[in-house]
Amino acid sequence: MKQIKILLTILACAFYCNVVQAATIDSNTVFYCKTTKGKQIKVNKDKSTVTYSFGKNLSKPEIILKKKLSEVEIGRSPYKDGSVLQITIPNNGFLYTITSGHTGVGKFSYLTVSKNGKELAELECQEKTVHTGL
Repeated sequence: MKQIKILLTILACAFYCNVVQAATIDSNTVFYCKTTKGKQIKVNKDKSTVTYSFGKNLSKPEIILKKKLSEVEIGRSPYKDGSVLQITIPNNGFLYTITSGHTGVGKFSYLTVSKNGKELAELECQEKTVHTGL
């Protein structure tokens, strides 16, 4: 009986996590992930604007940046038997760079925050939560 309760708890959590992620992603989402530290990263793009959101709860993000599309670098390129998506969002001397890709060896996604060329932080994404919409 204890094993059944544990299994039901795991299934309920998996379902809830997928529902939360599905509610977060929409047709304008070009990148989404949940980091290994429990924070969420989301980048939305429309015709003229890119919006970067970061935080534990995206309905009340810790950081939200809105930039003109012309200010943001978004690119996809081939890389070692796969491809890499890179999104760089500038903000007051800081660069928020999202890198997500896959190779013949595996997948990777992370956020790097830097200032004046110096890396201040790097947050790894949980692979199963990564969504790229480009």
